[in-house]
Amino acid sequence: MTSSRRGTASLVTATAMVTLLAACGGDPDDDGAATPQDEATETENTETQDASDTIEVQPTGDGPIGLTTAGTPAGEVASVSGKLIVGPGGCLSMTADRQPELVVFEDGAEFTLRGDRPSVTTDDLGTVQVGEPVELTAASVDRAAVSGIPQRCSNGAADTVVVVTG
Repeated sequence: MTSSRRGTASLVTATAMVTLLAACGGDPDDDGAATPQDEATETENTETQDASDTIEVQPTGDGPIGLTTAGTPAGEVASVSGKLIVGPGGCLSMTADRQPELVVFEDGAEFTLRGDRPSVTTDDLGTVQVGEPVELTAASVDRAAVSGIPQRCSNGAADTVVVVTG
């Protein structure tokens, strides 16, 4: 190979390497330090992720079972009405001529699970006994996005869960 061909080959190789490194490395003046804009984007991404995280519920009682959460559901909140029942697996649920949906109440809900009729008491609802009609402000959440539901409550329940918001 002549020296002019070697020089041309070296130049082509060097140009290709610079092109590859530039494509991988981004801005050659970037020292890797986070900018305020990068930090704001990371915060926005975290907030978006937090809104869609799984809702953790806590069961109360052995049967009937009441479910509560301190979490806030992502999704549209609407008025939902039906009848409070002891549904699949002995969990408090709601039905309105459809498959029972588990109901998750806000933290602070008090359950009376023994005696004549099971009931739930909240600041917004007052006391509602099983068998009574109920109107809730709630979000319908995919059951897969809710953790902590006892397995026995999932058998026969709808694929959505009613999460009370007020």
